[in-house]
Amino acid sequence: MKKLFSKSLAGLDDVHDLALEINKLLPKKSTILLTGDLGAGKTTFVAAFCKLHNISQVSSPTYAIHNRYQSEAASIDHLDLYRLDDEDSLESAGVHDILNRESDYKFIEWPERMPGIENISESVFKLSLKKTGETGRIAEFFKN
Repeated sequence: MKKLFSKSLAGLDDVHDLALEINKLLPKKSTILLTGDLGAGKTTFVAAFCKLHNISQVSSPTYAIHNRYQSEAASIDHLDLYRLDDEDSLESAGVHDILNRESDYKFIEWPERMPGIENISESVFKLSLKKTGETGRIAEFFKN
């Protein structure tokens, strides 16, 4: 993947500005792979992005695996693959069906659980969030 930019965040409050910047770069029908440790801000980023599209109710799909958010501005699928560890569990959870569903944006947390996912379409991006100290983060944004 080609790095588009790297940005330091003082804390999770800066995630809104990051979402604004990334929103300008994403064409509709994009898939965004979100990587980072637990608590790095992946779901916080999705919530900030959704807010830009008039969606205010966003929650972590860790246990549900998938949440769909809809407004007049956008349809957004949000997947969390953390609890899925093999092809059978991905298939049972319907991940492949969700990935083939029509939506404006797809956000996938823990994409490393699904080998080859970076090749699912031409419009795949990756946002890596890494903690730096107690509140800081480094955000790196890539395009496939």
